[in-house]
Amino acid sequence: MIFRILLFFHLALGLLFSYNTSYTYYWGVLILVIGLGDIVVNRNSHDRAAMWAAYWVGMEVFLRMVETNLLWESGKYGTIILLMTGFLMEEKSHKTPKYFVYFIVLLIPSILVINFPNNQMAREEVAFNLSGPICLALSSIYFFERGIMVNKLFDILKFIILPVLSMSVYLALVTPDLSQIIFSTESNYETSGGFGPNQVSTVLGIAILIVGVFIYYRKPLTGMIMLDAGLLAYLLFRGLITFSKGGILTAGLALLALVVMNYIIAKRTAVKLNPIVFLVILACISIYIWNATNESTQQMLSYRYSGIHPITLEREDVTSGRLVLLENEIRLFVEHPILGIGPGMTRVYTATHSEFTRLLAEHGVFGLVALFLMIAMPNIHIFQIRKEARPLYFAIFVIVLMTLLHSAMRLAIPAFLYGLLFSLPMVRRN
Repeated sequence: MIFRILLFFHLALGLLFSYNTSYTYYWGVLILVIGLGDIVVNRNSHDRAAMWAAYWVGMEVFLRMVETNLLWESGKYGTIILLMTGFLMEEKSHKTPKYFVYFIVLLIPSILVINFPNNQMAREEVAFNLSGPICLALSSIYFFERGIMVNKLFDILKFIILPVLSMSVYLALVTPDLSQIIFSTESNYETSGGFGPNQVSTVLGIAILIVGVFIYYRKPLTGMIMLDAGLLAYLLFRGLITFSKGGILTAGLALLALVVMNYIIAKRTAVKLNPIVFLVILACISIYIWNATNESTQQMLSYRYSGIHPITLEREDVTSGRLVLLENEIRLFVEHPILGIGPGMTRVYTATHSEFTRLLAEHGVFGLVALFLMIAMPNIHIFQIRKEARPLYFAIFVIVLMTLLHSAMRLAIPAFLYGLLFSLPMVRRN
């Protein structure tokens, strides 16, 4: 009941911010101050830090979209501050895994080879490019083998959704009528609140996964599965009209992974909604929203996703140039295999979109080892937790990896979700 009140409150916030975006500054400051105060006063009881950090990563894109006067990287810095405050304020002892310390240390040597025009630019670029991996490592340290009740785990996912709903309402109110927009096969800033479609699509895709998870496990966010299905449809629509494919495709892959892993591993022991019924619901929603959106965009959506030029009808690069960027960064790794070219230096040579090849290009062999740790450790942990929880964790792992593949670490949310993978899901026994 309390969450539903919060849900409608955040829908109202989206309406308020559409009239005056300056209020978002106070919203951001208020959340950070109250969150830190709550964590300190209560010594992080009931994992308050995880809840506040989840909310914080959910609001990051919205704060950037409306140009709130906060630091551009406040999403990552705020997440680090909230989680580490909770980590340090707790009375219980913690086990700090050494490989996450190694992960951070591996990224330091390449600083020696950076070559920027001035110290200020060097400092900004190094901070920008290392803040993501550091956020990922510290998030993992916070959650490592931390027992979290399954209901609390779902609460964390709920808190991510709340500010995304505010952003979705804002987008609905500030986006021009689709009939007034001239669509092409490029990412669309008009339908993304004037902000980067890639980042908007990314957070909407994660929201789609979360809503899908609640439908699958029959834990409706709104109180009714049909209303949740309507919410999922709306989020899908908003994601599709950004014309940024990454977030939507990754959400689809993650939901498919959830169903398949439940069938293979959990044998539906933790699933109350029939997988076939779930897939039919997803298919019906997807087909209807796709057709409606495609028609509203004069068929440009289908051209965008199929990589076909709308005039010549010739097939182009379906990856929208991402494959070329990956090849460029691999070439930089081959040319600078030891220390790489230094954090932030890829901007001089190419426009990075993948955290994987960025680590290789900027950090050389040290980045290769860091990449191995980053991929291997969650896999090892996931197959050590409760069997019925593995499908959910694997779905989260899939969307994190795919997000890092197409959007690097521009946002804090994949780092936070990555850390969450190292928690230990627990069920209260009577």
